[in-house]
Amino acid sequence: MADLPWVGISYTAATSSLTAVYVDQNIIIRSVPSLAVTRQIIGYNDEVIDVAFLAPPASASSDASTSAATGPESHLAVATNSDLIRIYDTSRFNTSLLEGHNDVVLCLNKTAEGDVLVSGSKDRTARVWRAFPAADEGDGAEWVCVGSAVGHIESVGAVAVSKRERTFFVTASQDRTAKVWDLAALLAPETHDGEAPLAAAQALVTLKIHDKDINSLDVSPNDKLLVSGSQDRTAKLFAIQYQAKSKSSAPSATLQLLGTFKGHKRGVWSVKFSTADQCVATASGDRTIKLWNLNDFSCIKTFEGHSNSVLRCDFLTKGMQLVSCASDGLVKVWNVKDEQCVSTLDNHDEKVWAVAVSRDESHVVSGGADSVITFWQDVTEEEETERVAAREELVLKEQDFETYLSIQDYSNAILLALSMDQPKRLLKLFTEVRTSSHEEGSITGSVNVDAVLKGLEGADLRQMLGYVKDWNTVGRTSDVAQAVLHAILKLHSAEAVLAALEPPRVAVEDAEDDEPDFMDEDETEDERKQKARERRKQARKEAKAGEVLGALIPYTERHFARADKLVRESFIVEHLLGMMESFEEVEQALGDMDVDGGDEEGASGDEDGEEPVVW
Repeated sequence: MADLPWVGISYTAATSSLTAVYVDQNIIIRSVPSLAVTRQIIGYNDEVIDVAFLAPPASASSDASTSAATGPESHLAVATNSDLIRIYDTSRFNTSLLEGHNDVVLCLNKTAEGDVLVSGSKDRTARVWRAFPAADEGDGAEWVCVGSAVGHIESVGAVAVSKRERTFFVTASQDRTAKVWDLAALLAPETHDGEAPLAAAQALVTLKIHDKDINSLDVSPNDKLLVSGSQDRTAKLFAIQYQAKSKSSAPSATLQLLGTFKGHKRGVWSVKFSTADQCVATASGDRTIKLWNLNDFSCIKTFEGHSNSVLRCDFLTKGMQLVSCASDGLVKVWNVKDEQCVSTLDNHDEKVWAVAVSRDESHVVSGGADSVITFWQDVTEEEETERVAAREELVLKEQDFETYLSIQDYSNAILLALSMDQPKRLLKLFTEVRTSSHEEGSITGSVNVDAVLKGLEGADLRQMLGYVKDWNTVGRTSDVAQAVLHAILKLHSAEAVLAALEPPRVAVEDAEDDEPDFMDEDETEDERKQKARERRKQARKEAKAGEVLGALIPYTERHFARADKLVRESFIVEHLLGMMESFEEVEQALGDMDVDGGDEEGASGDEDGEEPVVW
């Protein structure tokens, strides 16, 4: 790094430091006068191939054997298209580079404590890196290569480390073999001696396990099983038996094939043991993730949703969820129980090669071919807390609303229903007001309701008109809608109604700009873009409010036409009723005359037998 030419340099008197910008887009800050590197910032990551969370000891005063196991994972190891491993301090993104490999680093893995890192490279070797406490307080940890594993004849494309105990690690290569190495011997010295020669790792067993390149390895949580994934479209399960070094025997290990997982149509890119159940997850180039039973090697679940090869997968939420990344540039989170994708995370433009889950499962890191490293945070708990608080607040408001209705405090009831955005409750309220006793001088039936409608303006008036528009489209609620609309038009001028329905177009056009008129210097680019999106969303929402008037007019005309038709038909009914009344009077008169004629005939009679004439 120091040998590369720099393109610019600046001296900061306040911190007595020199800041140099190099041609490889890196920034290095050195203290004066010692010129020791105090901070290094990487400007370009190149293609991110693999990532791993690390938890190195903080200082020499901390215990290396315990602080890493309980401390936070404060660093991130990144393998890029380079022979250098980058160690990022996630708190301030200071970077240190691990030199040792002679070719591109392809894979990374770590111990459960996070203070030991194993890397595999195209140079056909694997290296073991260990974090030692820094001599000075606050300088961070010092990463040292404590061992090198040499023996493969092709690139080392996969590594896995024992999880329960720091005893062994496994490497797999394009030579289709897997090797088990003794890790305990490399970690035996508890202190770092810079003058000691690099230790050579001892290969305990070598076994050909696949017919094509091996892409991934993983060790079970109890260190008893090993799973591998290969381009030959299969994943295989092996039993590992490791024997530690004793006074009478050297360390030894064995690999025994237990079974093969067959079912993928393309190469298997990633394999992972579940942290809770006896199952294995495999990700393949056939765009699926499969879950396998360890007892009978059967496929129990298949996850489909990616549009391209799935390159990496891992378990989340104590085995209840899966996270995956693929060549389609997406990171997806799946529910294991129902095989459903619950979240799709999109922040990459190209293939996402790497994904890593933190120890507490609160963060997920993804890295891809677009040189972007993205940190994703689990906000499930925060969102659930917000939902619970919103439900509690809604319940309290509903209780207040019912109280206002019971005491006929319509003013507060309307304002509360508007704030809760509940048009059904408002419809119930206006219906009750219309059916109750009508107050003199009131338009809606209540003077208090008239006062509330008169006081509405801006967004509240637009919201009320939106409700009226919806009610007006239904025949059984159109009478209430027309009554409220009549009151609004009587209590507000036409200019006020139009101003509420159609906000100025200038505001909408200004909101389309990505940048606001003024920007806070503390805001990041993402925050400014998010605010711009919110402004555009609000502007579109307000622009759509102008459609309310266009929806009110045709339905209102239809209601008036129907009412006019009913009035005309009522004239016919009235005429028919009048005719029926006249007919009844004629019948009554005829009946009376019949009765009178019969009496006369009975009294006098017609001697000639002629019938009387009836007029």
